[in-house]
Amino acid sequence: MTYPFVMEELEGALKVMQNGRGPGPDNITNEMLAHLGFQAKRKILGLFNTSWKTGLVPSNWKKAILIPILKVGKPKNKGNLSA
Repeated sequence: MTYPFVMEELEGALKVMQNGRGPGPDNITNEMLAHLGFQAKRKILGLFNTSWKTGLVPSNWKKAILIPILKVGKPKNKGNLSA
């Protein structure tokens, strides 16, 4: 992977994103990203390529909102973490 990402790759990724997902900490939904204009896509592509080239990932890109969904019939006070 020595070549920068190109617009066709970004547009392909935007087409296969699942709609109806909750936004991340930035409150940007997949639907919003799917409807970006060319200039906005070009800016995002530049951000991705800069991150890829430098190996630096903005700290905000490393954050997520996790909401646990309890299984029916399982105790709420017991964690069900497994590897």
